[in-house]
Amino acid sequence: MAPQTKVDRSFGGLTPALSEWIIEAVDTMGFVKTTPVQHAAIPMFMKNSDVVVEAVTGSGKTLAYVVILCSPAVHY
Repeated sequence: MAPQTKVDRSFGGLTPALSEWIIEAVDTMGFVKTTPVQHAAIPMFMKNSDVVVEAVTGSGKTLAYVVILCSPAVHY
């Protein structure tokens, strides 16, 4: 079995990077790590890609969407 690589699941570890104030805001709200949905979707949103996410309730879809809506780095 191949060794698993450690993935940085923090909001600050996302690439492209979120604005510092957004990272501070989600940290203040108690969100320390991204969910798998957020980890996959937020970078795609940041690159202005079309994104469709289907996941169970509580998987982090709404926060992923709101983080991007508040991000000044994304042009709509």
